[in-house]
Amino acid sequence: MNSDLRAKKVATPPFQKRALTVLMIAQALGGLGVGATLTVGTGLVTHASGNESISGFAPTMATLGAAIAGIPLAKLAVSRGRRFALATGNLIALFGAILIIVAAAASSLPLILIGLLLTGFAAAVQLQSRFAATDLSLTQHQGRDLSLIVWSTTIGAVIGPELVGPGEAVGHVIGLPVLTGGFLFTGIAQLAAVLVLLLFLRPDPLLEAQKRASLNLEIAEDVDSLDDTPTHQVPVVAGEAANPTSEHNLHGRRALGIQQISIAIIALSQAVMVALMAMTAGHLTHHGFAVEIIGITVSIHIAGMYAFSPLFGYLVDKTGRRFVILFGAAQLVAAAILAALSGDSLLTLQIAMLLLGTGWSAITVAGSALLTRSTPAEIRPRRQGQSDALMNLAGASAGAIAGFIFAAGGYPLLSVFALIVIAALVALTLLLFALIPRR
Repeated sequence: MNSDLRAKKVATPPFQKRALTVLMIAQALGGLGVGATLTVGTGLVTHASGNESISGFAPTMATLGAAIAGIPLAKLAVSRGRRFALATGNLIALFGAILIIVAAAASSLPLILIGLLLTGFAAAVQLQSRFAATDLSLTQHQGRDLSLIVWSTTIGAVIGPELVGPGEAVGHVIGLPVLTGGFLFTGIAQLAAVLVLLLFLRPDPLLEAQKRASLNLEIAEDVDSLDDTPTHQVPVVAGEAANPTSEHNLHGRRALGIQQISIAIIALSQAVMVALMAMTAGHLTHHGFAVEIIGITVSIHIAGMYAFSPLFGYLVDKTGRRFVILFGAAQLVAAAILAALSGDSLLTLQIAMLLLGTGWSAITVAGSALLTRSTPAEIRPRRQGQSDALMNLAGASAGAIAGFIFAAGGYPLLSVFALIVIAALVALTLLLFALIPRR
């Protein structure tokens, strides 16, 4: 390819650090709402319906909302920028929290479920924020930047459930319906996230990236070097894509395959994580553990999901995405086996839940970085939205069927299901070694 067609290599824009800081703050605030919603939602549905058997609809509706939001928010990001798209998602989650409070006062279960679905938009924002962190980052820092946003979710995920008690106390003072005080804090947190994004996420990272691409400043890389430090840059040239015999067209087909595999790997990891985690409370309750122990176990799992993500981001940048995905898969295998063997051993199950979280984190960080790097800038937000939508649909589906599998055979049978899914994940990862040969 002629040298005049090569993209100019440029340094990270000076405002990338500012964007990361703003996204981390907004992520922490949004996570406060998500954590409180998942904690209180189950109890609220049970209270409103009088039927404990349908309490699982609370997290299912929230997950479904996140799945629904993925593609529309990605399209909005393309047309209006990340700032507007992310703020819109948080604003919809705010309306969801308000609707839940109003619906609880009216004892309307359908409206409560709709409100929970709308609060799921906050989870979609959290997912898309990790991609926003990579819009302007250098290739060698994509894993790090993405993982920092995932890490910042720890703050809201851990503190959020702890706000349920204070929320109920405040709700009682101002006359809110029972179990809705936590959603008051959810709404406040979402509003704060909206203001942070609208006021401080400037310039918009995606719009700035598009602007730089139009000036031929984007680094576009050869598919062969996707998992290594790039040795040269090859821009996307529209005229070449029309030639089915061109080298670029071959790279384009391989890149599409990598994108599809990355999306599938992330979704399969989510399915395993949700399936095994969803049954934790029921398993511990069956073995006579107190609700406080269940809360601690869930917190250990959440810490595994988010707290170690910077480590995996570092490994992505230093060792490659495929190897980190396999490392995460190994942790998921260990988690499934330990869960199957846990019985009434609390420590064994807690170790399993920790590994389930860290395995998910490794695969999510590495898979997201690989998807970002293998996708041309002009279609990147769309692919990212598709990934988030499929990821949440996979989690919702796995959570729905996990209960039936668990009822039939407990954690041993559920772990067999998880291992089958992990085997498919590993097979897809090994396929990446053929698509991205090391040189």
